[in-house]
Amino acid sequence: MRLLTWIVVGVMCCGEAMAGVWVAGPSKKVLRNEAAAPSVLFEDSSKTVVLHAAGNEFVSFQMVFSGDMADVNVGKLTLKGPGKDITLVDMFREHYVAAPLVSRFSAAQSLWDCGKLDQQIKKANAPREFPVQMVPLGASKYGAPFAVKAGKNEVVWVDIFVPEGQTPGDYTGTVTAGGTTLNVKLTVWNFALPSVNHFPQWAMISPEFIPTSFGRPQRDLLAMRDMVGKFVQIAHDHRLILDEEWYGNDHTLKEMPFYEAAKGSLFTGPFGAGFGQELIPIASDQASGLVDLIKKEGWLNRAFVMTGDEPNDKDAYEAVIKIGQAAKQAGGGAIKTFITEQYEPSDKSWPRLDAGIDIFCSGGTPPDTIPAIETKGKVVWTYNSGYAGACAVDAPGAASRTQAWAGFVSGSRVWFFWDAVYIVDRQNKFSQRYSANPRGRPWMDNPKPYRTDVWNNMLNFDESLKPQRGGKLYGEADAIRINGDGLLLYAGNEVGIDGPIADFRMKNIRQGGQDFEYMYLLDKMGQGELAKKEAMALLTGQARIGGTSADGQSGEIRYNYDLDGNKWDQSRIRLGEALNAIGDAVLREKIKPYNQYPNPVGDKAMYNGKRY
Repeated sequence: MRLLTWIVVGVMCCGEAMAGVWVAGPSKKVLRNEAAAPSVLFEDSSKTVVLHAAGNEFVSFQMVFSGDMADVNVGKLTLKGPGKDITLVDMFREHYVAAPLVSRFSAAQSLWDCGKLDQQIKKANAPREFPVQMVPLGASKYGAPFAVKAGKNEVVWVDIFVPEGQTPGDYTGTVTAGGTTLNVKLTVWNFALPSVNHFPQWAMISPEFIPTSFGRPQRDLLAMRDMVGKFVQIAHDHRLILDEEWYGNDHTLKEMPFYEAAKGSLFTGPFGAGFGQELIPIASDQASGLVDLIKKEGWLNRAFVMTGDEPNDKDAYEAVIKIGQAAKQAGGGAIKTFITEQYEPSDKSWPRLDAGIDIFCSGGTPPDTIPAIETKGKVVWTYNSGYAGACAVDAPGAASRTQAWAGFVSGSRVWFFWDAVYIVDRQNKFSQRYSANPRGRPWMDNPKPYRTDVWNNMLNFDESLKPQRGGKLYGEADAIRINGDGLLLYAGNEVGIDGPIADFRMKNIRQGGQDFEYMYLLDKMGQGELAKKEAMALLTGQARIGGTSADGQSGEIRYNYDLDGNKWDQSRIRLGEALNAIGDAVLREKIKPYNQYPNPVGDKAMYNGKRY
């Protein structure tokens, strides 16, 4: 991550400063025409941004510019207090993209929280434009300086990183914004978050789509190995695992940087230097070739074999069982097996997957059944929309933050997003099922005409374009159509940056991951019920939302969640205050080692099979 040491904002219009700057928390998506709204992170009377953070944590807020302004630019901020100055600050302009269609599983079933946000948008008569790419202010395009049109907000996101070991206490500085000086007060608590993620959040990556994102043919992938590493690095900085299936030693150790990511040598800080990724996905035919490496590195609590994807009939179930059993045999019974499917069969006449599968990843397994499933030696992960918020561009701001909280309450061990760089809609517009020859995949050699224009249009997964036999399209009535599906990272060359660009959802994925560490620490200190009480106040209980989505992204039973980002920030502060009262020394005396890896796959040799 490119860390900047400047953050002061100056707004000039025709040579004169103008007012019109307000503050929002990290889990609010600011509508384009929205008026200033109260935030628990801002004291209006004193014009003070009020922040709290542990060591080894990113703390964030948004500055919203409203009014008719020109030449919005940046300056410098230093936070001074009892310890070293805090200067690790990064700043981004939020790039808004249109998403006219509400994300949906079918014409009759929208993603429920996307529908809720759409109701707010209609009530406010706001355009359906959403903050997506986080563009560094130094970018040549969409960076700073920028103009603000009347009635159309522009937003700057601020990240501040508090290093581990930062002296606790209050740190202060000022930000000049729109002719008004905003004070910034950051209270550093007397504890630090672990660098290991005890609720791993994982996005699959198709590395060949990285050259595609840059408009280069897929044959350039090996020449872009360092760029792939940059994508993995920025994900790590957001407490997100980016990994593909491991296909063999040569590929894993040489061609792509995922082995270095697993070891931790890829990551140099300031966050999580030297700490490796918590999950290692293995291709179904590679268990025997990789088992010795996995055992040597001590990764049996991280590795798992992928046996297939969303089996949807009796034959597919039987095939998954056979693949899982073969993988277990090839791996000497040591490596766990994984499927993107719920625990109970979709049809009672189909065989149970238990014989070949250890890890069930789907929103279709009711969360209150997880404890009973674990008594059978199986574990449950969640997938895409999972048990709470949709990972869609047009979902509420808190949506991507919710999965970690739902994981704490339910006992789900991992959240999985099916891709992170889905830039060509190959599953639909260029379905390989009916285009098996290379001519059916034209984007491989010349991707530019086939990429979704994600800087202007976020509908990148559109099943209504899927070709059927005879050339007829799938049609809209039963089509999954989701904005930003499988897409979290963007090619920076679009804005003059030699690297990846993260988006708004990644910021809240990280926020949720950090929140989970608060709950994890309290749980380890015997205060898990306090954490659960806070979580359930936000998740507001289980809800029945109708039928399971066609692709298994969301189940019939799930958690509602509070759409007000302020409440998530308030809960985090209360959890932090409880940990601050315990103190760093007591936490580290009790929790040893402080950065012990979790047990997402249910390895019986670790924690007696428990998750951490």
